Amino acid sequence: MLEIWDSDIVLLKRSWAGILLTALVSCGGVDDNGIEISAVRIFEPLPGSTTAVAYFRIENFGDDTRKLLGVTSPQFGVVEMHETTLDENGVARMSHIDEMLIRPESALVFAAGGRHLMLMNPIAPIVDGTRIELQFEIESGVAYSIIVHAESRHRQ
Repeated sequence: MLEIWDSDIVLLKRSWAGILLTALVSCGGVDDNGIEISAVRIFEPLPGSTTAVAYFRIENFGDDTRKLLGVTSPQFGVVEMHETTLDENGVARMSHIDEMLIRPESALVFAAGGRHLMLMNPIAPIVDGTRIELQFEIESGVAYSIIVHAESRHRQ
């Protein structure tokens, strides 16, 4: 399997009927479902923690609303979608997101200070350069596997 460093990604489209491999990079292309996942970055855990964080952009160029059901990874026991918001007192609160709608001709951005992935319970230590696969599940039965390498928080 091809591995790409930093923000370049490999996108693998898998349907229930079979496997079709399509290689894309983050400046990439759009698949038959109108979905493009780009700008994927995973940062190694903070000192004393085992939880990593991931950011990305998922865009729907199609005519139909798509639903992002979740993300998994063989390198982590748990991957959760979260959103950080400020309450009425200006205190940051993080909440779990079960699924997200991606409207036609729109994008969801997962970035620091907002939506993000929490990658928990790693099967091995995560350090700068660790190869990580993320599997994005879309309601239509299509899954996208993206392989990236963890980055040091010092390279942000």
